[in-house]
Amino acid sequence: MLWMSTVSLLSILAPFAGAEWTGPQFESIPGAETLLRPCVGALLGEIHGTEEAPETAARLVCQAFRRGLTVTVGLEFARAEQDVIDRYLASDGTAEDEGHVKGTE
Repeated sequence: MLWMSTVSLLSILAPFAGAEWTGPQFESIPGAETLLRPCVGALLGEIHGTEEAPETAARLVCQAFRRGLTVTVGLEFARAEQDVIDRYLASDGTAEDEGHVKGTE
């Protein structure tokens, strides 16, 4: 379950490598604009295995990009999973690539 939500979040966030957001568009989170200001950080915590937490993070990233803010996203993973994550981030993000990540559960 953790891998499925992680792959979903990575799939959503991978396109933001450039200056312009090219990923999916999400509805804004009401009130988030108070957090989304230059030089203000937001630390999100979550219960592993939810679908809502990655979606909320993606919505905040989209909202920040629409405001022209720089975004850095850090994800919690076991060190042993780093090779799998590196391979996925270097991939084209196809369904097959996602399958390789999901197969490591």
